Amino acid sequence: FPEYEGEVDGSFALDVKLSGSVENPAMNGTGSIQIASLKVPAFSSSMELQSGKLKLDFVDNHLKVKQLQGRLDEMIFHLSGEVYPFERFKFFLKGDVAQSRFNQWFMDLQGARLSKVLINGSSGQLQASAFISANKAVIFYEDLMRWIDRDSSPLKIPFFSASIARLRAV
Repeated sequence: FPEYEGEVDGSFALDVKLSGSVENPAMNGTGSIQIASLKVPAFSSSMELQSGKLKLDFVDNHLKVKQLQGRLDEMIFHLSGEVYPFERFKFFLKGDVAQSRFNQWFMDLQGARLSKVLINGSSGQLQASAFISANKAVIFYEDLMRWIDRDSSPLKIPFFSASIARLRAV
């Protein structure tokens, strides 16, 4: 495991019964983590997790994530789902994410919100989907065209597919 230094202010509680065997362990119970503040300088010198909450139910061979929420810099997130650590680390999470401003790659979104977020994965594979909305959006055409793989057929936009639900004059 890589080593990271960080500062954390919070608490946790765990009430779990471990049973089964080494080959087929089973855990039943509950767990919760409250994080007032978490800073890990190796990840980012400016990002800090605040008001983090994690509530878990341990059910035999998997975890039910009842609540995963917090604030990471300007992003607020609320997720729930399930994790299967003994089945090729299969998992899925769903929820909502909001950020006051998103300025990356080829766009500047103000009042951005990702709704119906679905993240799932297994054995190092990851898939994610969401609906995105914003109060104001600016797309930088030159940057977009550099980012798109124009030599492919059909045209490919890295990381996601997009469709425009409604056009508005700016």
